[in-house]
Amino acid sequence: MAQVAVIKIAPSVPVIAPGFGMTEIIKRMPLVVKSDAVGFGDTAAINLIELPGNSLILDARVNVTTAFDASGTSAAATATLTVPNDTGAFVLFDSNLTQLQTVGLYSATALTRVSASGGFAILNLTPGTAVAGSLEVYLSYIPNADRL
Repeated sequence: MAQVAVIKIAPSVPVIAPGFGMTEIIKRMPLVVKSDAVGFGDTAAINLIELPGNSLILDARVNVTTAFDASGTSAAATATLTVPNDTGAFVLFDSNLTQLQTVGLYSATALTRVSASGGFAILNLTPGTAVAGSLEVYLSYIPNADRL
């Protein structure tokens, strides 16, 4: 099935903020963006969040809001979350065969820098035999790591 989740554009910092030194402080503050819900019917590479170039990913979480139903490990849904970096695609999250079958918030590996050209946080979902299930992704990042 085609992508149903809406692509979110990650917010970036303002060019100028009022107050002495505020612009520089804001350019170094972490921002958090939440993806649209991804359902069991989104079965391809799903572009979730468009990230600006040179963003530093600090943290990523996958929130399973509705458990993906499945019977047995061969039918279980799996998901892999990646972001582009200078060496290709960096894997932030790679579910095991039972994680998506339980509602909850799951930590992902983080701390990578998005390539200078930017790109998408992509979720590759393999639903198995699931006929129910949804999740959302939270990313915490600093928009321009060159300013650190």
